[in-house]
Amino acid sequence: MTHSRPGPTRVTSIGLERLKSLPQTRDVWQLAFTRMPKWTLDEHDQPIRPMLALCHSQTAEKLGNGDMCLPGEPLKPSALDAVASLAVAKGMGYRPARVQVRDAQTANLVREDLATCGIEVEIAEHLEALDAAIGEMAQHMRRKEDSERLFDPALDLDCLRQFADAAAELYRAAPWNLLTDEDLVCVESPRAPKGMGAFTVLGAGGVEFGLGFYASKTAFKEFAESDPHDVKMPAEGLWLMSYEEEYDWPMAEAEYWNHHELALAGEHAYPSLECELENGAPKFATRTHLEFAEAVMRALTASTEDEIDSGRWTKAVATSAGPVAVEFALPAILEAIASPRRKPKREPGELPDRRLIEDTMRDLQKQMAEQNFESLDEANAFLAKSVNKKPTRAAAVTPQEKAQELVSRALEEHGRVRIKLAREALRLWPDCAEAWVLRAENMRDPACRRELYQQGVEAAERALGPKPFKDDVGHFWSLIETRPYMRARYGLSEALWSLDQRDEAIAHWQDLLRLCPGDNMGVRRALVPRLLEQGRDTEAAQVLDEFSDDRMATLRYANALLEYRRSGEGAKAKAALDRALRANAHVPMYLTRRIAMDSELPESYTLGSQEEARLATIDLIAAWSDTPGALEWLSGALRPPKSERRALRKQGKGPGKGRR
Repeated sequence: MTHSRPGPTRVTSIGLERLKSLPQTRDVWQLAFTRMPKWTLDEHDQPIRPMLALCHSQTAEKLGNGDMCLPGEPLKPSALDAVASLAVAKGMGYRPARVQVRDAQTANLVREDLATCGIEVEIAEHLEALDAAIGEMAQHMRRKEDSERLFDPALDLDCLRQFADAAAELYRAAPWNLLTDEDLVCVESPRAPKGMGAFTVLGAGGVEFGLGFYASKTAFKEFAESDPHDVKMPAEGLWLMSYEEEYDWPMAEAEYWNHHELALAGEHAYPSLECELENGAPKFATRTHLEFAEAVMRALTASTEDEIDSGRWTKAVATSAGPVAVEFALPAILEAIASPRRKPKREPGELPDRRLIEDTMRDLQKQMAEQNFESLDEANAFLAKSVNKKPTRAAAVTPQEKAQELVSRALEEHGRVRIKLAREALRLWPDCAEAWVLRAENMRDPACRRELYQQGVEAAERALGPKPFKDDVGHFWSLIETRPYMRARYGLSEALWSLDQRDEAIAHWQDLLRLCPGDNMGVRRALVPRLLEQGRDTEAAQVLDEFSDDRMATLRYANALLEYRRSGEGAKAKAALDRALRANAHVPMYLTRRIAMDSELPESYTLGSQEEARLATIDLIAAWSDTPGALEWLSGALRPPKSERRALRKQGKGPGKGRR
């Protein structure tokens, strides 16, 4: 037999009736709500700190509590139960004459019910006895690590407040839209605390936002080149200014921050400054560290793109330590200015940007146009001699040619140097679509990225004129001069989709297929899953029919889903799924989450590979998840490939685990 738990109203009623029956003394109790000093997870696995009502008797030195209240739950039952539980606690057995509360809101919650028990409710400015009891309870409940601090406890409040304000301003300025973790910035003045002489801006990848500090350019290079699985930590440690969720902070630190209403960069952005040491020992951020970090953040917030692109600049800022002149240097920019024709080094295994091949094709086309061939044989002979030879490039003369030359240099660069060259190209020729695309590709903010791609589309339309849009529809990609337009418009589609402007995004993808039905860019891989997500199955089917012979896993599993939506678990859906499994048997294991996805996306893949399966899962997981019963059908309709069965056994999820 099972017993249902009485609801809050029933429990409270029983408690109040019992409270009325107890003798009354002149004792004065104190009642208040406090957040639990530990995090817990709600039903959606989101971290929360429930509220708890506590009632304290200073005379008896005892504490009563009500049930925990999750966000959105009524607080009144917990408050009344806290009073009732204290009244019947061991050694008590009486009700008080008065209950003191901290505010009118709490008083209004309980006054009427406690009045029926002859208990007066009054508001008191200070509840010292209860606060002391809450503090002792919190210390008892917290784990050791929860009591650790990020900042030196000796720091005065003003120093922390100025640091918090500077961090909030930096967050709003979003320097990760301008710089990446490849762009080392050296602080040449003022003198930096040990380990903080240079920094990179974190956030372009959208994972962690803030500043990562290094002792020097050499220290940065050693760290960047170290094995990611065996990072060599410098002796002075690594300082990091980042923005954290409240539940990632030591509880004491978060409560101090909230109590004094120190600035937050956002609801989920508490500013931290901490040092990671090789031995894992804590290292406080002292006044010296905070004042330096404040100066750097204020100066970086005030910096303009032109100043950054100069490679060395100074900003005078007001800080908690007084006026400070902060001098920055960006070594990569300074090197590019000093040696504009240098050949940047590629990382091992790094391939050149594919757009550089178009430069060669463009040069070759120009050379051929200058030859005045009299026959096709002459042209073919010229091409045969040009194989494996880089075409001679004439000196750039026009603004358009000079801008294209800067873009070619930018494609060889990384980080801020690439953006600097793209900006220079646009100053020479504002209709350089490829430069707009380069800027957009390196922009973190989605709205700004959309605007940059839109500028690229409009620039390409002006540069091309109306003729290609009339005469070359159907083979747009075959013309080198139209490719920047195609790239800008594809990027605009992605940006619009990320901003939930989904119909507009789909319209752009569909028109790109109209311009180039052969789909050299792979638009179909983006378009079909998005059509399915939007429930536009008929349009998705039309694209799939046009590419029915394509063995791409995304399209095959999209077709299987489409057939399932049309006819359920019938023969057509089974046949479509069989075709998909033959194209790539790994996808179902990722779609059904039997095997976890790696956090990093593969840079390349082959048909039928696990890398392709991971990309197909990212493409299709929303559409499959939104289709009732689809994932269950997929899970029940397959037998994992041998490699996945082996992996599952290792994870303890597959058949045969534990058998002898």
